Amino acid sequence: MEDVHFTLNDGAFNIGGKLLNSNLSDLAAAGAKPLYYLLGFSKNKNIDEEFIKEFCRGLKETAKKYNIALIGGDSVAAGDKLFFSLTIFGQTKRGQNLKRSAAVCPSIL
Repeated sequence: MEDVHFTLNDGAFNIGGKLLNSNLSDLAAAGAKPLYYLLGFSKNKNIDEEFIKEFCRGLKETAKKYNIALIGGDSVAAGDKLFFSLTIFGQTKRGQNLKRSAAVCPSIL
């Protein structure tokens, strides 16, 4: 969400890369191999064709690095704030996914 997770000053390329990287991090924490993702986003008067091009370039470079494919999504017209939603799919070997319940959190004493 604009002004919560990013600002337009971050740059479209960086916003796209951060969006995918933060989701890839969640998969890595579970020990999963990334496979593909879906993208949803809003469009408004604050973004133009150049913004979309750079945003997509940020996504594409990150996706290429991790061999993950965009398989679909949706876009909507919106009010003042932009939002991006990414659903990522990954795979682990049977019985080898890492669970949060097994995480160890050392004491801060």
